[in-house]
Amino acid sequence: MGSRFLASLLDGLICGVLAIPAIVLYAIGLSNASHNYDYYEDYGKAGGYFLFAFILYLIPLTYTFIKDGLGNGQSWGKKAMGLRIIKVKDCSKCTKGASALRALVGTLVSMIPLVGWIIEPILVLTTSDGRRLADKTAGTMVVNS
Repeated sequence: MGSRFLASLLDGLICGVLAIPAIVLYAIGLSNASHNYDYYEDYGKAGGYFLFAFILYLIPLTYTFIKDGLGNGQSWGKKAMGLRIIKVKDCSKCTKGASALRALVGTLVSMIPLVGWIIEPILVLTTSDGRRLADKTAGTMVVNS
């Protein structure tokens, strides 16, 4: 459980770093939108910054959804912690599609207060195979590499 937590923390840090350019451009856009000097010029610039920030934010968002389908079924955080994701049915590496499904279900489950924050970690600790709901849905499992 500790290595899974650290891998998740590392992947979160990676996403945070990848999101910095988008956050900076968004802040610049907000700054431009708050000026009242020339309505059309300032809002036009702000819109450009917001659009470019959105495009740059697609990079960490994409990483979030396909990270476990990279390389040998390992995100960069899992690789650093010696973990990987496999498909349960044939022990092959996790695909980008399975990674996206796993991330989508994990995100949706984490939005449900009690389930995402308490029950998911308990499932990892108490089930014999250590699979959470997202793993069961995607047919995946975290293993040592």
